[in-house]
Amino acid sequence: MGLDLSHIVPTDAGETFEYFTVEELNSNPEFVRRYIQMFKEYEGEVVLFFNEIGYQRSGMNKEFYSAFENCKPYFDKKSVEKAMLYLKPNDPFGLNFKKDFVDNFVDGESVFYASW
Repeated sequence: MGLDLSHIVPTDAGETFEYFTVEELNSNPEFVRRYIQMFKEYEGEVVLFFNEIGYQRSGMNKEFYSAFENCKPYFDKKSVEKAMLYLKPNDPFGLNFKKDFVDNFVDGESVFYASW
């Protein structure tokens, strides 16, 4: 099982092929409303494209998998700060987590998600 953590922000189509569908973002209607003008139709779905501004592969302890949902977008800095509590001590993958995920996370603009 591989773990990928991403910190992303919305961007215009054409800059990237990373996206969430509107259905995947509907858990935060305020976020959807804020970026509604940026949603595009892509391969038969309405999507919002993203740029990745933080990435980490692995580095979390096993309790992380119970505390967070696979592929669920998190829209608040509090969730990212909570994720930081699950970093494995002295793991090289976690050395930049605070810089890449917490320090530059902006509520209402940034999205955090993990996939495994």
